[in-house]
Amino acid sequence: MKKILHTIALIAASKLMLAQSIPNGGFENWNVTSYNDPMYWHCSNDDNKGNPVNVTRLTDPYHGTYAVLLSTVMTGTNLNIAYIANGDPTKINGQGIPYNQQATGFSFRYKCNILTNDSALVWVIFKKSGVKIGEYIKKITGTQTNYTLGSMTFSLSQTPDSMIFAAASSNPFNYTGPAGSTFQLDSMLFAGVSNQPLNFNGSFELWQIVSSADPLGWSVNSSNTNSQTTDKYSGNYALRLQSISSGTVAYPGNATNGIPSPSTTLGGSPFSNQIDTLIFYYKYVPTNSNDSAMVSLNFKKNFTYFSAFTKLFPATGTYTQAKMPINLSMAPDTLIMFLNSSKSWTLPSSYAGAEFKIDNMYMTSQVVPVTDFSVTTACAGQNLLVLDNSSNLPTAYSWTLAGATPSVSTAQNPLVMYNTPGTYTIMHLVSNSFGNGSVVTKTITVNLTPTLSVTGFNNVCSGNTVILSVTGASTYTWMAGPNTSTIAVSPTITTSFSVMGTTTGCMNTAYMTVTVNPSPTITATSSSSMICAGNSATLTANGGTSYTWTPGGVATTIVVSPTVTSTYTIVGKNSIGCNTTILFTQSVSPCTGINEAQANGAALMIYPNPNNGSFTLRSEGDDRIVITNDLGQIIKVIELNNDNNHRFLLEGLAEGGYLASGMHSRFKIMVIN
Repeated sequence: MKKILHTIALIAASKLMLAQSIPNGGFENWNVTSYNDPMYWHCSNDDNKGNPVNVTRLTDPYHGTYAVLLSTVMTGTNLNIAYIANGDPTKINGQGIPYNQQATGFSFRYKCNILTNDSALVWVIFKKSGVKIGEYIKKITGTQTNYTLGSMTFSLSQTPDSMIFAAASSNPFNYTGPAGSTFQLDSMLFAGVSNQPLNFNGSFELWQIVSSADPLGWSVNSSNTNSQTTDKYSGNYALRLQSISSGTVAYPGNATNGIPSPSTTLGGSPFSNQIDTLIFYYKYVPTNSNDSAMVSLNFKKNFTYFSAFTKLFPATGTYTQAKMPINLSMAPDTLIMFLNSSKSWTLPSSYAGAEFKIDNMYMTSQVVPVTDFSVTTACAGQNLLVLDNSSNLPTAYSWTLAGATPSVSTAQNPLVMYNTPGTYTIMHLVSNSFGNGSVVTKTITVNLTPTLSVTGFNNVCSGNTVILSVTGASTYTWMAGPNTSTIAVSPTITTSFSVMGTTTGCMNTAYMTVTVNPSPTITATSSSSMICAGNSATLTANGGTSYTWTPGGVATTIVVSPTVTSTYTIVGKNSIGCNTTILFTQSVSPCTGINEAQANGAALMIYPNPNNGSFTLRSEGDDRIVITNDLGQIIKVIELNNDNNHRFLLEGLAEGGYLASGMHSRFKIMVIN
């Protein structure tokens, strides 16, 4: 609504110097916008009629081909929050889509850049027989540059028959700005159900091109996205209005040249005749035989309403002339008109579908056309559409655009380009069968289009952060990150980062693709997992192309002789320069008593010690040797006597430390592989 009010105010300001005329009464001048909409969703693009488009398709999916991006933007001085919905969460009756599954939860994947004090919203409502049985809202805050799992838990006590879903880029209840929050969604799924809602399109793989056309000088309510029709009385186009259904009620399609208010004038056309006649041609096809089209004329003097009247028009399948005589008690200064496709502002749903077509609308006081056109600030090297705003039904157009390409045109709304910044003059003249209007001359300022330069490393190793910087404009908006000239990103896969720069209203976009290279998986091994103090082990690194040991230096293999258990740092690099750092620990045992050939005076010998698991035990007399492991468990009992010549070969011990206990001696043996 704020956008409509602002637009109407601008229309009013641009018309103050016109004669007694109907703005664009032939409905030949249109602002046409085409954009992509996600199928089966109503979204803010439709309310905005493509200006702006703040629900966009992205080729940056979590799964599949596409995702959806919701962006909060400024339209003039108004905050425009992006949303998608399959019904109005604030109006329960008649809203939503059929769904008879008792879901236990909901999941979605998202990226976001939500500004401070703002939050994106995900909103789910379940209904049964028109009554709300469950409502769940999740707020999203902060920044997520990688896809993140979002989830909601439901506790439904009964099975619903319908469901309303909505998501928004900002909190529509309490957030007033600034713009800049973005919310990217993909892979939306209900949990605990046997099937997803029909035509839910939660993966955003289905899109359609929507064309919206608005007649210049008029504001058409947002439900009438295709108000332009080629079924005309004359010229190329006519205005088409259609009544729509919302739940159990119907609302008329409506067009107006202003918004009436008891305290001020918003929009409308300058009009000062006390006596005149409004003439137009119309077709009307109602769906309910009791319905009628409606035209309302409202007159003001010095910001105060003093007269208004309404006329109903019956059904007709062919274009029929209609007249509304005007005979006022005093001269007005403003005329505000309403064109409605039904006879009331609220009707039963059976009235939905009524179609009202209007063309060739003018006052009998209108004769010679009045030349007018609108210009805005242009950007060098970018297309500019110059819009004709002339009234009194002109049929021929003549443009002189010095410095532009083309420099002359007979099109109603020429598309031109200025390649060099500066100030230029545009001259325009219109005519019809009654004669020529006056030549109107206006100046246009062409600003420099910024040339953006993005710098930063375009190759990064997995897990590392890269700084991207942009220059060339005054303000910047990154698709993923804060609205600053420099951002830090840590992509996990090769990613293209886009930034839009703006200077004096002119925008340009630049891209930087950061290639993510894999880091090596580094491992290390030892020739022996445990050694005796002072002995040597060979340590070998694997998984890279070069290695740096600390301590140890640059080598694939190093030989170490630690006296205590020691940890070594290994930095391994691969062929593309990415590195990984690991730690490796070499275990060391003091091997106490190993070098003793005899202990406590006993003539018992065990050799070689340490070794890889094969020991010779020998004594000079009878002895009984018990072998235990580090846990105190008995591994083997050995008898040395005359039967074995006081000698025994001990084999098959696993790596580790053991205690050999004889009748007169005890010492430790080590098995090292």
